[in-house]
This record gives sequence, C-alpha cells and structure tokens, in this order.
Amino acid sequence: MVEWRHRLGADLPRVHGRLQPVADQAEAVDGFDPSPRPPPEHRRGVDQHDPLHRRIGGQVQERHATESQLLRGIRPGRGAVHDPLRDLAFHLLEHRPEELLLADEVVFSPSFVYRISVASLAIDRVYAVGQVPKYVAVTPDNRYLLVTNWCSYDLSVIDIKSGSEVKRIPLGPYPRGIAVTPNSTVAYIAVMGTHNVAKLDLATLALTWIPNVGAGPRHVVMDPAGRYLYVTLNADGQVAKIDLLTDQVMAKVATGSEPRSMAISTDGLSLYVVNYNSNTISKLAAADLHVLQVVHAPSHPIGIAYDPSTSKV
Repeated sequence: MVEWRHRLGADLPRVHGRLQPVADQAEAVDGFDPSPRPPPEHRRGVDQHDPLHRRIGGQVQERHATESQLLRGIRPGRGAVHDPLRDLAFHLLEHRPEELLLADEVVFSPSFVYRISVASLAIDRVYAVGQVPKYVAVTPDNRYLLVTNWCSYDLSVIDIKSGSEVKRIPLGPYPRGIAVTPNSTVAYIAVMGTHNVAKLDLATLALTWIPNVGAGPRHVVMDPAGRYLYVTLNADGQVAKIDLLTDQVMAKVATGSEPRSMAISTDGLSLYVVNYNSNTISKLAAADLHVLQVVHAPSHPIGIAYDPSTSKV
C-alpha cells in the first residue's frame, strides 16, 4: 500500500494502491525512458494542462495538472507506456519521490553501480548504492568510490578494495555533481534542490557546507591545483567560482538558461558549459569567468567533456 500526499499538508488528491515501476532495471521500456529528470522547480516551459493518470480501487481516472500545485511540472511519459498506474509510478519516482510514503512495500528497486573492464568491456564488479545513482567519482588515491543518489537524497561512500559501502551520508534533495581535490582529502557535492555545496572530509567522512552559493547547484569542477571550485547554478542561469581557501564565492557570470554540465581544460584556463534551454555552449575564462565564446548546440545539451589529446570538447 502506498499513500501519496503533499508534505506541506495541502488538501490534495491521494492515491492508494500498489505502485510498481515498469522495470526492475533502469532501462527504457516501450520507448519510455525511466531516468529521473531534474525536479519541476528547475524546469521551465512545461505544459500545465498535460494529463496525469491515476488508479483508485481498480478504476482508472484522468486528472489534470492544474488541479493542484503538487502536479505542476509533471507531464506524461514520452513513450508507449499503456498502464496509467505505471505512468503515475514513474511520474512520482521521477519528480516527487519525497512524497511517496511507504507503508508495507518498497517502491524503489535496488540500485547499483557497475565497474566495467576497459580491456574486456565486461562487468567485473557490482556495488550496491542508494536510490537512483546519478553521478560517480573515484578519489585520486583510488580509495573511495563516491556516488550521489538522486532519489534517496544521500551519498554512498564505497571502499573500492572491499567493495562495501562504508557510509551513507544524507545530503538533501537531488544531490548531483562531485569534485575531489587532487590530494584526495576533500570532496565537494552539488545538491541541486538547495542553494548549497556539501564539503566532505575524506579522512573523517565529516560533512560541512558552503552555503548560499546560488539556486540549483548541479555540476562542479575543480582547477588542476585544487584551489578553485566552479559550480553551475541551474536555476539562476549562472556559473559561480569559489575560493577553496575561504569557501567564499568570488565571482558569478550568466551563461544561459539552465546551465547543466561543465568541463575544464587540463591547463585550468578555460571552462566549457552547456546551457540546456538556450541550446548553447559557453566558453569562459576560468580566471575571472569572462565569457570568451558562445556557440549554438543541438537541442537541449546536457553533457560535455574535454579531450586533452586534441584540446577539443
């Protein structure tokens, strides 16, 4: 039995019944991509009248997003998923997992991170982590695997040698990007549902915060020396630069609508940012965040990487 309600106590529709995802594994089914998307507060241009389906007592009913603020930003699946209950389950898992109150069953399937041999392309190890792993990083000393878990709001710290999760660290809504200092002493984690960046001491696994960086911190990269941290602020449309000696924001610059991922050149001089709703890529001078170049990209760019062998992105 699953009860769905709004945490703020508003008088909103409730759904009772057994909600199960389409598949046990995170893979597309009938063209429907189950991967979680950024929460509604970080999305724009969503049709407020898209229908949402629900089933009560075996009866299928159709309701509309305008019926409550809770449903704003939720839209139907993009593929041929024909079971309305399954549609609803995915909408809740993707957009409002914190509003699924579990009574006698677990809605989320177990989540894992897989290690793949570059030589054989075979999976040679599997690590159990939190719900819906979003970003992974290995510390330079190869001691820890760090995994942000999008739907359980936490970070898995895994000992690579033993394969065990040594600690699960609560972070808050929608943890995303990770950057680790070159000497493997500190990890920084963007928590997209907040205005803050988490700071994890890798010796003690104690957590502190860099507060008020900006709205919707999504991705983080560090300069090669480990002195500066750069953060994309998805909701603000900006990139921030943080001095890691003081944990203070030094500068911000607007790059476009909903900046997502970011890459830094190996010499630390240039940053490359994809702007999801602007359909652009911005090149910034890392020293002062001056915009050096803006080029158009295919619709809704999300990821970007820098190739040191060719100096291209």
